[in-house]
Amino acid sequence: MITQLSIKKFKKFNELHVKDLERVNLIVGCNNTGKTTTLESIMGFACGFDLASMLALSVWRRFPQVQNHNNMYISAEIMANAFHVSNNNDTLDLSFSFSGTVDGVEKRYRHHLDPGQLVSSLLSSGSNTIVDGTEIIHRQVPMPLPIAPGSSITVDVPSQYLGEWNVSSEEETLACKLSTPLQFSQIENRKSLLSAKFHDFNSYRFEQEISKVYGYLETNGTLEKFIRELNNSFPDIEVADIVNIPYPDGSNAPIKIKFVNGNRHPLYALGDGFRRWYELLGGMLTFPKSVHCIEEADATLHHQAQEGFATNLLKYARKYDNQIFITTHSNEYLKSFLSAIEKNSNNDLKNSIRVITLRDYDGTVKYRTLDGKEALQAIRRGMELRI
Repeated sequence: MITQLSIKKFKKFNELHVKDLERVNLIVGCNNTGKTTTLESIMGFACGFDLASMLALSVWRRFPQVQNHNNMYISAEIMANAFHVSNNNDTLDLSFSFSGTVDGVEKRYRHHLDPGQLVSSLLSSGSNTIVDGTEIIHRQVPMPLPIAPGSSITVDVPSQYLGEWNVSSEEETLACKLSTPLQFSQIENRKSLLSAKFHDFNSYRFEQEISKVYGYLETNGTLEKFIRELNNSFPDIEVADIVNIPYPDGSNAPIKIKFVNGNRHPLYALGDGFRRWYELLGGMLTFPKSVHCIEEADATLHHQAQEGFATNLLKYARKYDNQIFITTHSNEYLKSFLSAIEKNSNNDLKNSIRVITLRDYDGTVKYRTLDGKEALQAIRRGMELRI
């Protein structure tokens, strides 16, 4: 479990040190205070030397379609924006680092980019437009383009060298040359520090993500356990089975939920709260002993469902030895979450829950960590923790 984390020169953060992390951590703040960047930093730290995953989950996550994208300027701009560069600093040092303590052991990973001309120009000019066309290396590389499900054609597209990305620790170094079109599968794969999963606020709407959960559970013989856990969370729904039956023509069909009363409905036809919990609970089962970063957990939950969500989240985090990080900008959700934990155990509120408040003071992000009991008392006294 991560107990402290330091972020230096990554995206919005010049420097941020967060201590006293626990089993479930809620990250609170106004818009643009760095909540999502904090989740991306946690993912980046967990990835360690798994550079492909770090780039996909921490750097390119907000623009996932950049992979295989043939617009070299988009790739260069996203890469440049991963680094916190001061306008007052004449020396262009494209470096950031994640460090922290995991189960009492300190770990640090430094990322450095030796940029190509295109990335350097974006950073030095401060402009999104590159006028000098001579910067582009006119090298053609083959890239597959999908034209229909299961089929594609290969075309030649211009390639641009982005730079050499280096990851280093006290023990080892990894260097990788990156070019457009960027393909994460071609990056050398090394072992990550921790198993980790990012839950976007709309992950449950992607059939591919839902199918991954089903496929893993079915393959590993844990589907029945999952259904029991799902019924514990939603006792009024009474799920009998989860099935993945193709259409009559053999094409793939969406995941369907079979109920005790005999009815069967596709998962996408059910309520957002149930679908979100399916994806989150499925993720905790399919990624046990892992770090789970949940973006805007309150986005799809009715206030009446928030109490059950809070208690179940802590329950399953313990049961499957997961550590949870949640972002929210809702003070009402925070109060509901903490009150639900308090009903079950004051000790849990104090010992297993942390609330991290982020605030932006003149371009510098400051933080404070409260245990769940301190945070709930502050809210009840009328304090606004988001600002």
